[in-house]
Amino acid sequence: MKHNIQYFAMAAALCAAFTTGCKKKESGFLGSAVVEAETWQVPALVQGPLIAVNADEGDDVRKGDLIAVVDTLPYALQYSEALANLQDLSAAASTQSSQTRSLQADAKGWEQEAGRARALSQSGASTPQQVDKAVAARDAARYRVEASQSALTSLEARKQALHSRLELLANQLERCKIFAPADGRILTRYRNPGEAVSPGQSVFEIGRSDSVHADFFVPQETLSTLRLGDAVSIRIGSASEAKRVSAVIRFISSEAEFTPKNIQTRESRAELIFRVRAVSASGEGLLKRGLPVEIWR
Repeated sequence: MKHNIQYFAMAAALCAAFTTGCKKKESGFLGSAVVEAETWQVPALVQGPLIAVNADEGDDVRKGDLIAVVDTLPYALQYSEALANLQDLSAAASTQSSQTRSLQADAKGWEQEAGRARALSQSGASTPQQVDKAVAARDAARYRVEASQSALTSLEARKQALHSRLELLANQLERCKIFAPADGRILTRYRNPGEAVSPGQSVFEIGRSDSVHADFFVPQETLSTLRLGDAVSIRIGSASEAKRVSAVIRFISSEAEFTPKNIQTRESRAELIFRVRAVSASGEGLLKRGLPVEIWR
């Protein structure tokens, strides 16, 4: 009987020690979460069929990589047409400019002729009819210069409009190219080569691969023990085969995710939970978007 009592006492002590150890171990647990990553929806900027798709799901891309191309032929043809029109207008403007200079020279000559006719008229060497003829010729030359200058101004304005159109078409041609907006990994490819896209329609979803985050929720009493910049760990897998990746708390919500109708009592305040975000490197590929994990101190 004495031995039985000693046995039960030892078993109770071991059980208490085990329970204490379990509680101590579990005290580091903060919450469960799902790994998320910062993502970008990469849209088409112009309308047309995709003539090239250079990335597939799972591919790593760098910021600025060309990952798809929308058909450039319509814009290229319009660009060629506008460029040819600009060349024609430039030639016409050059001819008109030369003609304007010639007319200005004629007008200057008639200006001098009218001056001489007036001088001769005052000395009696020229008749009033000759003066009137010279003045009329001078005025006609002036009108021709003004008309030529007006035509030249119109040609220059049309040239400027074509320059603007060429810039617009060059921009459209550049917008046919779809570039990766950031370093990351292709999570989703929404369109295949040959499929038509519209402006604003997503072609890819890119997720940041060098940094991920996990949002978890803690009660009010735990919140007071957490600070921005605190080091935590993200645990992957079961307890027997767990792997841990270091993380840092980068965000703590200032508002509760659930607010009871009456928060005056201690029991109600205990129901408040707050969102906390832990940010980590990808752990050499261990942390993947959608992976269930646990957050530990």
